[in-house]
Amino acid sequence: MQQNAVTVNAYLPNARWYDYYTDEEIGFRGQFKLLPAPLEHINLHIRGGYILAWQRPANTTSYSRKNPMGLTVALNDALFAEGQLYWDDGVRIAPDNHQAST
Repeated sequence: MQQNAVTVNAYLPNARWYDYYTDEEIGFRGQFKLLPAPLEHINLHIRGGYILAWQRPANTTSYSRKNPMGLTVALNDALFAEGQLYWDDGVRIAPDNHQAST
């Protein structure tokens, strides 16, 4: 780490990668690249082949449950993606094994 740095020399393995914020393919793989890294932006990327579930946050769990959920599907080179979702009902302490979805 370097004090006051506004760039980072990042290496991403040889796979398809997407920008988390824009869902656009970043266009490089298996190499180092100098990325802008201002303090107000975290470089976050999704590796192709995975599905991420998301939900807009709220101030409480009760309000958060009312927000819609979504999926970000990041395709790999074979145009395939997979993932798992565990739905926490927010009430029971013990997990319900029947709630996992693929």
